[in-house]
Amino acid sequence: MPSDVDAHDERLLIEDARQAVKELDQKGIFTYCISLDPKADEYVSDIFAASTPYRPRRAAAGAVAAVVHGLTK
Repeated sequence: MPSDVDAHDERLLIEDARQAVKELDQKGIFTYCISLDPKADEYVSDIFAASTPYRPRRAAAGAVAAVVHGLTK
């Protein structure tokens, strides 16, 4: 679930993230999501609805660890 230290309304957080994705899409910036939340399918499609079609994929734990390692180099 999107989170913010000063906002607790889940729907507002989802809409805020959706707007950010929409604005980036309008600028030609590709966005994607890597989530470790097992309930992500419940809200990620709402965030990316204005962008390219959301296609959830399950990644093996090793693949996620490799991505995280690559991002933290």
